[in-house]
Amino acid sequence: MLDEFLLQLPHVDLTTHASEELLQDKRGVIPLPSKEELAQQGNLLVEAYQRESNDILQKVVIRTKNLNPTYDYTYVVAREGFVVSAWANSKSDTHRVVKGFNKFWMPQELKESIRAKLIAEEAAYVKMDSL
Repeated sequence: MLDEFLLQLPHVDLTTHASEELLQDKRGVIPLPSKEELAQQGNLLVEAYQRESNDILQKVVIRTKNLNPTYDYTYVVAREGFVVSAWANSKSDTHRVVKGFNKFWMPQELKESIRAKLIAEEAAYVKMDSL
């Protein structure tokens, strides 16, 4: 699921809202990641959003680990390649790294299905050398 999402990204660009957030974050300017940087091994898939009718991810929340020695950067990325939102987290800050879909409602059977797919994908994850 995540591999397909990252491979199909036409580009990585910003919405107006995200461009303001990247420049005005309280921890400093947040860099715009490349497709390769979003796909680096060690990044965390925090949340994923998909339609109930298929397995195609529409939006992901990815926490990047290797762009800064002091901060992790979290990006909300839409399927069309636009960063919708972003923020910086201290490396020691783990309270936003959720291990499930507890922040929004969805049917339990769908929640379990998505969780199983994400666990399987995380176990099989390998670094992509080129996109």
